[in-house]
Amino acid sequence: MTLEDAEYKVWNVGKNSVKGYEFKNWTTMAVAMLYVLQPTRDGVSEQLFNRLLPNRTPEWKVFKEDVLKAYDEDVEPTVRKPSKEPSDDQEVVVKNMYTDWQDAVDFYHVYKRNDPCPSNDSTLKSGESQEVSKELKCAA
Repeated sequence: MTLEDAEYKVWNVGKNSVKGYEFKNWTTMAVAMLYVLQPTRDGVSEQLFNRLLPNRTPEWKVFKEDVLKAYDEDVEPTVRKPSKEPSDDQEVVVKNMYTDWQDAVDFYHVYKRNDPCPSNDSTLKSGESQEVSKELKCAA
């Protein structure tokens, strides 16, 4: 028995029940997890997002507000433009935040296309290097 086989027995999960994702950065991961986990929109989504992205600079606050507003209002994840123009010295940073948001939305669309599980299944699944496996299976 290999160590990997032993881990599956200890955790009592099938080999396709748990997979890992690689994201280019933490911001992309945080936004993607918001869409994948689909927390309720009664403050839980805001709490989750603030724990994943605790940054509190004015630019980060606007970014998080924009993402959460889009999450609350849009049926399908979409990226919006910044609701407030960043200062000149923060323009590149803010552009990167919204690029990360787009990367997360792109990931989510691939994830949903390849997810054979019902949308209310919160089991986290993924492929490697941001590519979703074609043979995802629901956890038993």
